[in-house]
Amino acid sequence: MTTETLTLSTILEDNYDLEDDCIAWFVEHYNDNPKDLCNYQTSDFVNLDMCYTKDLINFYNSNEESVLSWCDQLCDAYGYTSRLQLLEGQTVEDPDDFATGLVNSAMTYLGCELYRLVEEA
Repeated sequence: MTTETLTLSTILEDNYDLEDDCIAWFVEHYNDNPKDLCNYQTSDFVNLDMCYTKDLINFYNSNEESVLSWCDQLCDAYGYTSRLQLLEGQTVEDPDDFATGLVNSAMTYLGCELYRLVEEA
């Protein structure tokens, strides 16, 4: 089976929990075209998939556990000591800004990781 005929869920099924909220979002949006995740190499989640603050806040509120888990994995991967350090340099004036920054960081990281797996498939 070639990569062109593979779905994202097929590529991920052995290595990831497809019921994880963040993984499930990517499968829902990129399942038939996993190669489109290549855009995460040059852009982020906000610019590619979810540009409205209201949607980011709703996503965070609905998927907080998964978002925070991916943020923690990102922090571990890059050597950050806290989620606050992860968002250092961003404008954070209220809790919603913090939540949207966490969603963008977690989902951008995950998009890049998933694309790496697509390339290896």
